[in-house]
Amino acid sequence: MRRFGLCLIVAILLSCVLLPLPISFADVDGLALLEQASQRYAAAKTYEIKSIEETTTTTPLSREWQKTITTAIQGSGNRFRFEAQSSTGSRIRISDGKTETIYHPEDHEYTQHPVPADGPSVAQMIFGADLVEFHAIKEAKTLADLAGEYTAAQRLPDETLTLDGHAVACHVVKLTEKDLKKAPKAGTSIEKTVWIDKATMVIRKIVTREHAPNVFSPHVFQDVETTDEYPIVSLDAQPDDTEFAFNPPRDSVMVQKFRNPFSVGEDLSGQTAPEVSFKSSNGREISLAALKGKPVLVDFWATWCLPCMASMPQMAELYQETKDKGLVFLGVDEDKDAKTAADYLAEKHEPFPNFHDSGEIGKALKQSGLPYTVLIDAQGKIVFSKTGYSDDSLSELRAAIAKLGPEFSSVAKIASR
Repeated sequence: MRRFGLCLIVAILLSCVLLPLPISFADVDGLALLEQASQRYAAAKTYEIKSIEETTTTTPLSREWQKTITTAIQGSGNRFRFEAQSSTGSRIRISDGKTETIYHPEDHEYTQHPVPADGPSVAQMIFGADLVEFHAIKEAKTLADLAGEYTAAQRLPDETLTLDGHAVACHVVKLTEKDLKKAPKAGTSIEKTVWIDKATMVIRKIVTREHAPNVFSPHVFQDVETTDEYPIVSLDAQPDDTEFAFNPPRDSVMVQKFRNPFSVGEDLSGQTAPEVSFKSSNGREISLAALKGKPVLVDFWATWCLPCMASMPQMAELYQETKDKGLVFLGVDEDKDAKTAADYLAEKHEPFPNFHDSGEIGKALKQSGLPYTVLIDAQGKIVFSKTGYSDDSLSELRAAIAKLGPEFSSVAKIASR
């Protein structure tokens, strides 16, 4: 009996030695943990990710805070929903697998078109709210690629986060610019801390602290602290079908394309020119109604407007090219004192007729910035209106003038410099 008991004890001891011990995350280094988390996103076919980001940017003379909220939902069959909220506006993009709808809530406008086979369409130029939405579209891929950017990571003590009132036990990993595969710009320091959900191995929070040169002023350094929290992360679960349905709000309208946010003022093209009169300092008066039957170019400017001054030689050249072809050129100055503009024109020997605006002309033609140009055809319809000055805008103006009739065809050439 004693021999049997001794054998049993030996057998138990041998089994403890020979059987493999269970793997503990305590034995896994920081980079391996991050790689496991990134792989979860890379392998996910469907997902729902909600992100809340807060960024504080500090320079020696400024401090800026901003917050963005995004939701990214990817379903099967090229169905998706991306939402973005920021100080620059909101965006909602939805696909039911056949039609992609892009909705701008603040403008109460939306567009619809067949959904691209390779997923959401992305404009070549993105900025403001569109940029935040772009980050939402790329959220899953960004997290999937995170581990691949580093060669090492430091394991920190585990912590418990509180997200939406729920306690989340997390592994914690720290990364610095020294761990990056691609070195940052000289003088840049980066510290990134990542919280990984122990139960699901998804990323629940990232805090990034960066000291780097300002993009626009490389000699000025700024400190940027960004906190990303992910209160909702669901990978490989099939989202509800209702997420991919778009029901237009009552006050919304469908448009062919959204307005260019870089353009200032309203595009009056296609509208009938208003009744407005121009009065010169010498008492001369002329009205748009009296000019019907002739094309008219109205150019708003001011001596204090630097872009206006830059455009003046080109506008004078345009006047000389078109005055004998029938185009009526009317300069309208927005200076406080009519004499200021008159003295400038006399000094520079600018040839075109000019009229001082007391407010009525600009109001009638919806002038909201300078320089501002309005082109009216012989039938009294506005065919071109644009605020600002650039080579492109000048070329567009010339092209619009060339369409007034065959006598103006030569005007389409690019202005001399």
